[in-house]
Amino acid sequence: VSMSMSNERTNVMKKNLYNANSIYRHPSGLGNFIHATPALQFISRITNRPVKVEIQNQYIKDCYLDAEFLDFENANSSDRSDYLQFHEWHPNSVEDDYIYLFREMTGKEFENQFKTYIDRPNISRIQEKPYFVLLNGGAKSEIGYELPKKMTRKMLESVLFLAEEFDFDVIFLGNDYDLETTEKEMPFFHDYCRIILNDIRYSLSVIDHSELVIANDTGLYHAASALEKDVIVSTRVPTRPNGLPSRCINTMNPNTRYVDEDQWDKAIHDLFSTYSQKIVGM
Repeated sequence: VSMSMSNERTNVMKKNLYNANSIYRHPSGLGNFIHATPALQFISRITNRPVKVEIQNQYIKDCYLDAEFLDFENANSSDRSDYLQFHEWHPNSVEDDYIYLFREMTGKEFENQFKTYIDRPNISRIQEKPYFVLLNGGAKSEIGYELPKKMTRKMLESVLFLAEEFDFDVIFLGNDYDLETTEKEMPFFHDYCRIILNDIRYSLSVIDHSELVIANDTGLYHAASALEKDVIVSTRVPTRPNGLPSRCINTMNPNTRYVDEDQWDKAIHDLFSTYSQKIVGM
């Protein structure tokens, strides 16, 4: 038994990120990486150095140019055993992904030691008039994990038509794919909002200066949550093998409201009504 426990501890040590040579290889999108940032900050604090991280997507790197706890430049090695990849979620877990991933990466229990992190670029406010951000993203993933996250035409219409009724400016952020898939749902939606694409640093600043973010479960939604913005997010997410909704939608942001599709119209109307009164009083 003692030998078995020793081997188990050795295996854990082989895969952790406390080793100075270890390189965390991130395999997927921005939202998943944001879930990993509490663990990466914790490891950086314990080891007193940045954690080496290899990321294939440049847009994710561009979200962390100011992050002193990360080292992208030295994330290369001739020894393939230095590269570590962790399960980002467990199919039967009922925990939020950032809690599960924290334990997976650090070997410690999550106790709110660190919040999720993303850069807050110092870019001037896009306009003086208050505005809202609309996100309807989704990476090019398997159909079972993409389409259930997207807003329906009815949901988009609720946001954009009510925004026009209450005279609110709406800015749509994302990339070309987000625009293409959203236009398929609501071909004329761009008539109701300003569109800014393919500039992640600028998008983070636009989110940071916004009054509110209305989103589906997408990378920039998790960025808005890391910035602790007021967020209303659709709970249209895929189910996991245990039959429960994906836990990837949950964040540490106390200002996030999770809204089911059947409650969406009322939630958006009530939200805009409340903000209309707030903005008039500003």
